[in-house]
Amino acid sequence: MINFKLGNAVSALLEGEVEYLMHCCNCRNNFGSGIAKEIMERIPSAYEADTVHYRRATSSILGSVSTDGSVLNLYGQDYFGRKSSIMNDNFSRQLSYVALVEAMLEASRYVPKGSTIAVPYLMGSDRAGGKWEIVLTLLEEIFIDHKVIVYKLQ
Repeated sequence: MINFKLGNAVSALLEGEVEYLMHCCNCRNNFGSGIAKEIMERIPSAYEADTVHYRRATSSILGSVSTDGSVLNLYGQDYFGRKSSIMNDNFSRQLSYVALVEAMLEASRYVPKGSTIAVPYLMGSDRAGGKWEIVLTLLEEIFIDHKVIVYKLQ
């Protein structure tokens, strides 16, 4: 079951309200905006985990997860932004649902059953261009044995 709450997912983790924080990120070691930027600034170990994962990769990290132990970086998009240099000028979805499912499945095996996980509202659906209804359904199906709280900033 998924609960919704007004608040900040990063603060929820830092204040002990949840045990884990999960967010969707790109595969380019760029935490340049949104919750990723806040995570980089407030929980530098999560960005360090991303950097190590990125540098050690011998192939694409799309669909994988890196973690500092409490923040789960889900690699659900290869590039960042609403368009990239390899895309045309029209809006394009950066989010890969297949990669997000793979990363979510890996995360669900990592996080002990019954644990509480913070997720930012519109994860993978704001800057990455995915459909929130799809992402929410994936969360409901994959994290059935976990307590997921979706945090929406006020």
